[in-house]
Amino acid sequence: MEDDPILNKNIADAMTSEGFLLERVFDGTLAERILKTQDLSCVIMDINLSGKTGFDLCKDFRIYNTQTPVIMLTAFSELEDKIKGYDCGADDYLTKPFFMRELILRVNSLIKRTTADINADQETTILTAADISADTKRKKVFGQK
Repeated sequence: MEDDPILNKNIADAMTSEGFLLERVFDGTLAERILKTQDLSCVIMDINLSGKTGFDLCKDFRIYNTQTPVIMLTAFSELEDKIKGYDCGADDYLTKPFFMRELILRVNSLIKRTTADINADQETTILTAADISADTKRKKVFGQK
């Protein structure tokens, strides 16, 4: 979600060449609809979007999705802007201009970390010894009769 058509295309080309499938959006209101209906691996979001700012979009997105990583892109490099981005729920913040390779590295890193967290949550949490089982995730112990 980048409002600058040229940068949007450059990001799309770079991400596509790395094997990513994309949803390109230029407007915050449309982006919000897509975020509510699509299952995305990572969101790259500009702060200066028309209709709804990236700050507002990210804050609202975090109400119903805390798992999908969000990278904020912006020309604002002041510390207060970065703090606001992280406070809205962004996982990373990249200021323009940036190297496309760095963006790709950050996306890959966030996706890898998120995937590892999901896989860890899905691991078996049942420990069994003789006739006793313990669910370490739910903190319950069961005995066999």
